[in-house]
Amino acid sequence: MKLSCSLYFSAFTVALGFAQARVRTGYEVFYDDIKNDCVDLNLRHAFILNPTSVTQEKELLIEQLAATTNITIAGVASPEHGFRGNAQDGASNANVVYKDVVTGIDIYDGYAFRTGAAWAKSFNDMKADVVVFDIQDIGARFYTYIWTMYDSMVGAALSGKKYIVLDRPNAIGADRVEGPVILPGFESFIGRKPIANVHGMTVGELAVLFNNEFLPKDPQLVNVTNKMIDLDVIKMENYSREMTFTDTGLPWVMPSPNIPTPESALVYAGQGMFEGTVLSEGRGTTRPFEMFGHPNLTDFNLRKFSDAVKDLNLPGVSFREMYITVTSANTTKFNSKVIGGLQVYPDDKKVYNAFTATINLFVTLKKLLPDVVFGYRSDNYLKLLYGSNRLRDMLDAGNSASDIIASYQTELAAFKATRAKYLLY
Repeated sequence: MKLSCSLYFSAFTVALGFAQARVRTGYEVFYDDIKNDCVDLNLRHAFILNPTSVTQEKELLIEQLAATTNITIAGVASPEHGFRGNAQDGASNANVVYKDVVTGIDIYDGYAFRTGAAWAKSFNDMKADVVVFDIQDIGARFYTYIWTMYDSMVGAALSGKKYIVLDRPNAIGADRVEGPVILPGFESFIGRKPIANVHGMTVGELAVLFNNEFLPKDPQLVNVTNKMIDLDVIKMENYSREMTFTDTGLPWVMPSPNIPTPESALVYAGQGMFEGTVLSEGRGTTRPFEMFGHPNLTDFNLRKFSDAVKDLNLPGVSFREMYITVTSANTTKFNSKVIGGLQVYPDDKKVYNAFTATINLFVTLKKLLPDVVFGYRSDNYLKLLYGSNRLRDMLDAGNSASDIIASYQTELAAFKATRAKYLLY
């Protein structure tokens, strides 16, 4: 007997509570639809996937689809770090199309596509009718997967393809909204459009916001009649906004090589800004982003800084002094050198605010150890991470953390109002 199909983002989903039922991802609902004859298997489906695109049994969903359904797979495009997670931060797979040995499916290097036109060409090369996006995000604006989604949505508009997002949880909780909004002139691949640094949305919700707020105004679509795409979001079941990833009952898969744990995802939204400084953000250690340090942050300097951080009494988080040798050639900071620093412990995940905590750490370092420890990358990458020059300017002017946090509240309130129109849970 044919069962009813999912109603996608317009459907109402009851949250059953953490203890009663695990979250079912959008993919699981989509797979049920395939089995219930609710998906046109003759349409050619292009997928945008990475190693997080798994079933509850931790199998790559494309392998399950290829083995157990008759869906027509046009090809797979992968974001930063590659289809099977083989590429490091910022590394491309050389913009080549190769055949996956296991599945025989053509794999496209989506990380090399930085325009809608490049994505449109790949969809047309695949002869795709439908594009399906299913990748785990971690809730920080400067994590690149959501901008792969945005660029590919522009590509779908240019090529006239239907677009489906199989929704997954926001790994740090979709009730957290914090940080500044990108100012004009500071757009990049770690922030195409003006959303908050901690956006508090699932990828499905972001797709609906992108489609309504940004695609109609995108200059790449100026000559396109239909500037909004035909978008479906297949919602999760049993999901509540306040869930962090560990609440969902889903298997954790590293979304990228330097986000090994749910805790590293939780701290990344703030600690990721250390990438814009001369301090190590923890790459080349076993706890990237969960620790930070510098060769000069040792002995008395470390103790002075550690005591000052303790005096901040930051909510939901504690710190431990540590020394470690950076041991990876994949980092440009202090490889093979001993650094001292602090390890970050998000003790109360419901209270800890990664972004404002890091602002406080920056202000304290700048005040206590300017030049000796604290400084900026020569390329001023911090402006792209933060979304403007405001953080650097205020740090250099000696402003307090509360001054810096207050400086973005008006734009954050405006984003929250826009965000509220597109929440699906």
